Amino acid sequence: MQQVINEFDRRVKDVEQYLHFLKQVHEPQVELHFSHQGTYSQIDDNLKNILRANAFLVMYNMVEYSIRYGILDIYREIESHKCTYSTVRQEIRDIWLNYHYRNIFKLTANWESARKMAARLVEDAVNSVIISLNEEAIPLAGNLDARQIRLICQAHGILSQTHPDAKGGSKLLRVKEQRNFLAHGHISFSESGEQVRVEDLEKIKHEIVIFVRDILTNMMDYANNKKYEAAKSLKGFG
Repeated sequence: MQQVINEFDRRVKDVEQYLHFLKQVHEPQVELHFSHQGTYSQIDDNLKNILRANAFLVMYNMVEYSIRYGILDIYREIESHKCTYSTVRQEIRDIWLNYHYRNIFKLTANWESARKMAARLVEDAVNSVIISLNEEAIPLAGNLDARQIRLICQAHGILSQTHPDAKGGSKLLRVKEQRNFLAHGHISFSESGEQVRVEDLEKIKHEIVIFVRDILTNMMDYANNKKYEAAKSLKGFG
């Protein structure tokens, strides 16, 4: 998990460097210098709008990476410790079952084939096959806001409490919405950027960094203390 946090910190620096560049671009009398031509050119307002809108993509990249790879790191821990259905907590059992049942219905429309695959799934649980999960088990799909992140944490039994300065990660909703509008062409970059100031982007960055860092800290505690395991009194099938 420390590697995930280190990469998160690197991506935070990417965001901060980009926002610093935006502040410089918006300084009065700033011009582009084309050294090979020896000429200068002003940066027009439309280009500034586009640059501000792009900040939403840079920030969303940081958020989705962190949540995806934080959960995947937990999945790797579960597998490396050879955890089985009977030795993991109920939330992980439910995720494992839901993941495989989705694949059963996605891969076959034949009732008999589906029945056989379901039977093998039961056998895997009974015979203590090691739990294995991948990113298809994580509901991401470009929809990560604070509410969705809390739901992901809840689904795994991970605490989702964050510092009050994160304000519940509320600004993540705007980042997610603008990212999706831009990614799917519902709004132009110039239109998106026209609606936000550099100062707004800095406030958004500040709050979501606190929020995501605290979530990653909770994930690290969950992994390091093997909170994915079932309580000893609950291990087994009853």
